[in-house]
Amino acid sequence: MVKTQNLSVWLCSHNTLIFVYQTVLLSFTGHPEIFPLVFTTKTQEIFNCRADEDVTEENCFKLIKKEDIIQDLKTRATVSDFHPVKKVILEYPGEELLVVFDAKFQYGQNFYLVASEEAKENLLKPPETVEEKKDDDEKEEESEEETLEVQPYKPPVHKPWVSLGSEKEVEEESVKETVTKIKYRISRVRRKFGAPITFTDKNASHVKDSYLECTSYQDKSFSIKMLEKDVGIQMVPKLREAIIQTTWTYPKNAATQYFPIELSNEEKEESLSSGKLKEFLTSVHLR
Repeated sequence: MVKTQNLSVWLCSHNTLIFVYQTVLLSFTGHPEIFPLVFTTKTQEIFNCRADEDVTEENCFKLIKKEDIIQDLKTRATVSDFHPVKKVILEYPGEELLVVFDAKFQYGQNFYLVASEEAKENLLKPPETVEEKKDDDEKEEESEEETLEVQPYKPPVHKPWVSLGSEKEVEEESVKETVTKIKYRISRVRRKFGAPITFTDKNASHVKDSYLECTSYQDKSFSIKMLEKDVGIQMVPKLREAIIQTTWTYPKNAATQYFPIELSNEEKEESLSSGKLKEFLTSVHLR
């Protein structure tokens, strides 16, 4: 009898571990806010979410208070169906958690828990389609045309800030000083304040130890191996340069001379004495 009880307890714990592993695995494969859960008949009766009665495939959403789930965890401990996601429930910032009836076993179990306020709002209030938006815009335009009354001003209402964990990421990415700062104190004799100073040119190489040269060198204690490198490669055809000389089959000497065509003396006199030239000179002459 004792062996049978131990075996049943081991199987129960083993199944719980497998279920927890599947839950965690699913939460990291594209659905970090969804955790599948197996709700027994007892759990469904406690939280009024009986399958095909309180919740159906069409009306599959059920809001459960966080306090009721915590009380169930305290009362039934590891027997509670919420035990695999106990940590998620305790860290949930809202007051109500959304449980969805998965009639088609899309996520592998009969229910799944939504562990994000944003995802909960998206499921409860899905975004409107383009056609619905057009209909709403047309209705609003018609109502505005019918009633041209000025709407009273409503000041914005202050809402409490709800933490979703972003401040932790900001704190991790912020730069903090870890090295202790070195402090220097420079002083001089009081009698040298305001004393006359004469500057002269001087070659540093003429005096021993007048300057210190710090040349670059490779420090073997800080050798960094390149593990990844971005390289751009472009494929081009092979190119080859060559010189080609055209063969002149029939060589022949030829010469060409050209000269401008000028007006004759009679044409020049006729152009200079024309009325168009006089009108042009008169129009462009400075007055």
